[in-house]
Amino acid sequence: MTTETKDADARLDRLNANLARVEELSKRLTSALTHRRNADPSLQGPSQEVYLKAAAAYVAEMMQNPSKILEHQIGYWGKSLKHYVEAQHTLVRG
Repeated sequence: MTTETKDADARLDRLNANLARVEELSKRLTSALTHRRNADPSLQGPSQEVYLKAAAAYVAEMMQNPSKILEHQIGYWGKSLKHYVEAQHTLVRG
């Protein structure tokens, strides 16, 4: 019985030490996050304005020249179908 009590006491002491360490690390993390510098937004990638301009240019091109968009789509799907057939032949041959 004595060893179990000592073992339980040791576990309790270790648990309390670990909880104190977690509390200390939580305070350090909170302090670090409150004192950090803000990153420059221009370094984070393109702004929404760039995406808006690109989408507007795409729609304008589609309205002015719909045959070009249709041609690209037909070419894309044609190549996709060609690759699919080639993959099927490769699988059949082994």
